[in-house]
Amino acid sequence: MKRSTSVIHHYFNRYGRKFKETDFHKYKIDKVEILDRQELHKHYVDVTAMIFLKGGPIYKVSANLEKKTLGWRVSSWEDLNAGQIPEYQSLSQ
Repeated sequence: MKRSTSVIHHYFNRYGRKFKETDFHKYKIDKVEILDRQELHKHYVDVTAMIFLKGGPIYKVSANLEKKTLGWRVSSWEDLNAGQIPEYQSLSQ
């Protein structure tokens, strides 16, 4: 679970740097919580996670992680809530 969390956190940080018009660029990621993890095949996992953005919306995503030579990578992802969850206020602010 910890590895899935760090892979998703790292992927969406890079996604925000690449796509400047997204919420992942506008807000920093506060935390990632893994809700479900299912192994589809050997070296291929489906993860459902909640991504909390500081002062921004909450995203529920389904991500497929694939183990490559140098570690786990996100091969595809889907926004499951399509922006329906309200804004998240971090307690650390």
